[in-house]
Amino acid sequence: MKDTPLQFAVIGLGHIGKRHADLILRRDDCHLVAACDIRSLDKLDICGDFSFYSSVEDMLDAHSDLDAVCICT
Repeated sequence: MKDTPLQFAVIGLGHIGKRHADLILRRDDCHLVAACDIRSLDKLDICGDFSFYSSVEDMLDAHSDLDAVCICT
């Protein structure tokens, strides 16, 4: 069993993507590392300590150690 939290990213922060991000942020055994959306972060209603990207490629290049990616597009 893994001792460190699972490292997550979310692609797409619409209704379902925000729900995924919120649930990840609430769990102690998970860590939201990064999120990606075509809209800017200031236009989205989401808070948390994670890196934000407008490009999937940039996000994946910066975070090659992710355990899971939720694709919510």
